[in-house]
Amino acid sequence: MAQISTTLVAPSAYDLQRTISSLSSGRQDPTARAVGQRIEFSLLTPSDAVTVRAAVADDQLQLDGTGAEWLVPYLDDLFGLKDAPQDFRPGYSVSALQKKRPGIHLIRLPVLFHRLVQIVLHQLVTWEEAAWAWQEMTRRYGTDAPGSTELLVGPAPERLNRLAYFDLVDCGILPRQAQLILRLAREARRIERVWQQGDGQLIAW
Repeated sequence: MAQISTTLVAPSAYDLQRTISSLSSGRQDPTARAVGQRIEFSLLTPSDAVTVRAAVADDQLQLDGTGAEWLVPYLDDLFGLKDAPQDFRPGYSVSALQKKRPGIHLIRLPVLFHRLVQIVLHQLVTWEEAAWAWQEMTRRYGTDAPGSTELLVGPAPERLNRLAYFDLVDCGILPRQAQLILRLAREARRIERVWQQGDGQLIAW
């Protein structure tokens, strides 16, 4: 399985953990973990499952990964390095929050399916309930992350397509959400294909 190792220039005061925090559903999320400014997470790409490890030191973002060759063209977007917070001019409340938490950059995921599943899980329930449902679903139907002894990869659409909605309900997911997740799984390849064409294409679709 292909390995990558590269170093990117990190913006001044770049906060890796907070920038990448949207990839994680809580400290018990089996697909991601963070210790200070070092993180490790898994993603399911059109090529294969990948594991990415990242750390910040001396304004350098050091990256290595297993099975992550497909991700190489998307690394700047994935780590928010194309974002320019200095050009952001929010209203007072958001501006005050931004000053309290500097160093956060907006990321753009190269793949969308699992993020959509997480968004669905957060509807009509508490954050804790949604996080637990994602964790339980991943432990039951996910796979081992490549090159990691601790992480899992979220369930592949092909795996979900073999389930009934009550299999997901048994993970603590509401029936309506379970049915929608299975629908997303059936359309996953089209979703990712359109997402690669740009945000506007997905909105139009």
